[in-house]
Amino acid sequence: MDAFKDALYIIQIGGNDFTYAYMKLKMNTEQIKGYLPGVVNAVTDAVKELYEEGVQTIWVMDIGPQGCSPFVLTNFAYLNSDLDANGCAIPYNEAVHFYNQLLMSQLAHMQDKLPGSKIVYIDTYDIQYSLIEQADRFGFNYTTRACCGVGGKHNFNYNVQCGTTQKVHGQYLAALACVDPSEYVNWDGVHLTDHANQVIARHILSGTHFHPFFPLVKLCPSHLNVI
Repeated sequence: MDAFKDALYIIQIGGNDFTYAYMKLKMNTEQIKGYLPGVVNAVTDAVKELYEEGVQTIWVMDIGPQGCSPFVLTNFAYLNSDLDANGCAIPYNEAVHFYNQLLMSQLAHMQDKLPGSKIVYIDTYDIQYSLIEQADRFGFNYTTRACCGVGGKHNFNYNVQCGTTQKVHGQYLAALACVDPSEYVNWDGVHLTDHANQVIARHILSGTHFHPFFPLVKLCPSHLNVI
């Protein structure tokens, strides 16, 4: 039980709840704000359940900028005026911001009520958006276009997803990978590339994206390569 208590637990969940609300419940970016508190409550209930089992240190990661993903940019409605300077759909990113702020607030409230707990919110949204906003700095050439896909502006087709071949309008289409995935932020329209995840991981390990502060750098070996 000591190992269970002393271990670090990381929760990353919630992205598919947005997809479900948009696609299955047919919600728009304003309507979803009435749905998201229930998602946050489900996450905090899971945190509380872990704590009651003896877990003390829990990291909860937020949701990244969905309005920049090829999946959202290809499948959901928005106006050209809704796009920011980096080609991301502002209303969808604002919905994520709403969720993230609510999640951070609820987790901070829980921290105060659970003695001995170390419940930490990890801000990955800003890290992920920086990959798009400062693409040159991180070595990316494509920010809102998937590496693996079947063509089109964002190289994404919901009916012909990465690694598949499907018949569309009487023609067979194959969704194939790009030559150099490291040039892309996005892998398949939904998930990020290894290169993007490596940059995100290094930023997290730097210890500058924790709320509240968590002394990760002091707990890690001195040779840890962080940004």
